[in-house]
Amino acid sequence: MNINWIRENELKAILQFSVPSIVAMLLQTAITITDGYFTGNFVGEEGYMEIDICFPLR
Repeated sequence: MNINWIRENELKAILQFSVPSIVAMLLQTAITITDGYFTGNFVGEEGYMEIDICFPLR
């Protein structure tokens, strides 16, 4: 990518890099919510607590 193009099209360059990051964050949130739902319903309360404790280690 050319630095002059970035300077001329700042908004387009920012969106080009930020939109994939936003989509990835939304997908990660959906995965976490789904994981918590299934773990809470099928494994039980203890399994759900273990996921909450281990999640920051991912």
